[in-house]
Amino acid sequence: MKVAEKFTLRLSRFNYLKHAVILLRLFILIAVLPCSGWAQITYTELLPSGMSQAHAHAVNNNGMIAGDGTYPGYWEGFIYSDGTYTDLALAGWTSTHAFGINDYGEVVGFGNDGIADKGFVYDGASYTALIPPGWLWAEAHGINDSGDVVGFGEIGSIIKGFIYSAGAYTELVPPGWLWSKVYGINDSGDVVGFGSDGTAVKGFVYSGGAYTVLMPPGWTQSYAYDINSSGEIVGLESDEMGGRGFLYSGGTYTELMPPGWSFMYVWIVGPKINNNGSVVANGYGGGWKGTLYKDGVYTELFPPGWSYAFVNDINDNDIAVGWGNNGAGSIVGFTVTTESSCSSLAVKNEDSAFEYNSLQDAYDAATNDNVIKGRNVTIVESLVVDQSKTIILKSGYDCSFSIIEGITTVEGDMQISDGRLILSSGKLVLQ
Repeated sequence: MKVAEKFTLRLSRFNYLKHAVILLRLFILIAVLPCSGWAQITYTELLPSGMSQAHAHAVNNNGMIAGDGTYPGYWEGFIYSDGTYTDLALAGWTSTHAFGINDYGEVVGFGNDGIADKGFVYDGASYTALIPPGWLWAEAHGINDSGDVVGFGEIGSIIKGFIYSAGAYTELVPPGWLWSKVYGINDSGDVVGFGSDGTAVKGFVYSGGAYTVLMPPGWTQSYAYDINSSGEIVGLESDEMGGRGFLYSGGTYTELMPPGWSFMYVWIVGPKINNNGSVVANGYGGGWKGTLYKDGVYTELFPPGWSYAFVNDINDNDIAVGWGNNGAGSIVGFTVTTESSCSSLAVKNEDSAFEYNSLQDAYDAATNDNVIKGRNVTIVESLVVDQSKTIILKSGYDCSFSIIEGITTVEGDMQISDGRLILSSGKLVLQ
């Protein structure tokens, strides 16, 4: 491993290797770097009175939280709002679990009525049991602001997804597929899930009556879990240990894997994405942890002193919820808020004073001999240096781009075919 504080990368199309491309892999210096833009990350435990443990599964944009926990001998769902817990207790049911909540406070989940597992929707005043006619059991996992509910269940020996809208059920199984499960729905009624076409497990999106397969290039299986209002989708390579994450946006797949992590993991549900493109997911990186992926930067979500933590959802205000072991032996839910005192983006052109989230965007917009400064963050992207110009890159700056306080880390490929990139006033690890 070589650490370079300052060096010049230079290729001339005509004087060196014509049209040659050098590929350099840039790796992380340490497993996780705290993003200097966060003023503080605040965790708050959630445990309804009388419950011995609790899980927080979903949060809406008004800060209402849906989850579940255990009273002696049984599980029960709950809603947490403005400091008050409300039990979700259906008459005659032996258990309830809450997994989704929309901005009107409508909650979906599933439980057992003493005969079978059934989904339910709670509108704040009454419950409606959800199970398509003839099905053996059903679970409800997602609800949009129109009250459309998605989930899955079993009819015969086949697992099928469904959508419940305006009092009617519609099966969601791509034509010819053997089975499916559905987890996510956005306010436009677009639905995501996964299933098997007989050859492999594949993700899919159902929109406008048509199915589209979701499979990142080179992957052999995929599982789609959530979709936002812009049609951005998140999922995993596997619903078992060993998977990678993916973000699908504008027809392009981006692989998700926090620096230093071994794999991403599903506990009950997979990654979630809010309407601003912020993603939360879980995996193993020296312990079971959650992560927030925002603007190409990963931030670890792991309450101090806890044994493990899983993050299950995030709202448009970047308030996330989850659950874990608080280090004292108690399994409790939690909320996490990330407050930023820094409004600066990740990269700044010192000459033009323009700021960018992407190092590639900053390079493309720069002119000859411009100085580009990167903040003390991790940027996940591939950088293509292919223009006949000299650019000076300085790294590790604070929010004001005035003091070097750390390292600007780029995780991805660097392709250089022309010009010069001078790396100055910082460190890179090349491997």
